[in-house]
Amino acid sequence: MKKMTLILAMTTYCLSAIAQTTTVGKVFQDGKDKNKTFVLGDDKAMNVVLDGMKAYNSNDAKKDLSYYTKERVQKDGAFNIKWHKEMKSLNQVPYWSMPIKLKGAEDNLVLTLSEESRVWNNGSKEKVYLFEITTVNKDSKISDFAQFQYRPKSNEFGSDKGGKVYLKDSSTTVQFTNRGEIATIEKLQAALNKLDINAIAALCTDSITWNHSNGVTERALAKDFFAKAFSGVQSYNWKVNMIIPYKLTDTDPESGILVNATSKQVAKDGTVTSKRQMIGFTYNLDGKISAANNFTKDIVPVVTTKK
Repeated sequence: MKKMTLILAMTTYCLSAIAQTTTVGKVFQDGKDKNKTFVLGDDKAMNVVLDGMKAYNSNDAKKDLSYYTKERVQKDGAFNIKWHKEMKSLNQVPYWSMPIKLKGAEDNLVLTLSEESRVWNNGSKEKVYLFEITTVNKDSKISDFAQFQYRPKSNEFGSDKGGKVYLKDSSTTVQFTNRGEIATIEKLQAALNKLDINAIAALCTDSITWNHSNGVTERALAKDFFAKAFSGVQSYNWKVNMIIPYKLTDTDPESGILVNATSKQVAKDGTVTSKRQMIGFTYNLDGKISAANNFTKDIVPVVTTKK
């Protein structure tokens, strides 16, 4: 809330400054508008945004989209319809709204700070603070839109970090990572299903540590380890169901990858083994798999006993 109070104070000051000057601000981005300044826009454009907000709150996609240009509807219409279908209720409340435009331009840029409460049909709830930049053209239609969100820590979901990890003398949280972990696991899946030992080893560090579910730990050259593991295998099907890349908050980029999967292995002697797996991979600073903790459970066919 302190952040919101500060934002409100700053924007009030900016509004006052704009009202007392002919032009304000400056465009720094390279392009045709570089070095241009801004002037106050038209309240008519602001009212388009505020009326559009009411249509949005009605949770009626048709009403909501009626405020947009045809081009914008073609671009975002499908997403908008899907969004409203998933929602039980929406309530966006503006704190303030200000129309500005580039000096000499026809289009208005409407800057709006608001609070929105969302309730999904599935029961999920979310509260967000929004800063939006809405372009309203000369025909009073919304032609462009950008939104920036701030989620309070009290939200049910959407935080950039969470959970709790108990360390020796303290605790910390975890956060999602995005260093190529998902692509690596998808490549690993493809390589395993082809029994391509070279491709599997290429995704790993030269030496790998593998902790088996029976408590045995193996440390070996990656290529040797996988060659041995699949030496008696005719075919292997590894189906990934879930990938969660994560790291400890405020630590170096080394991350973990939690993978839920099922496997079906056919040995050269015809033996078929199916397992459910939960594997925790270690993903090092160079983007290679360096270790794994493999927890498995045999998939036993369900037998129905006749009464």
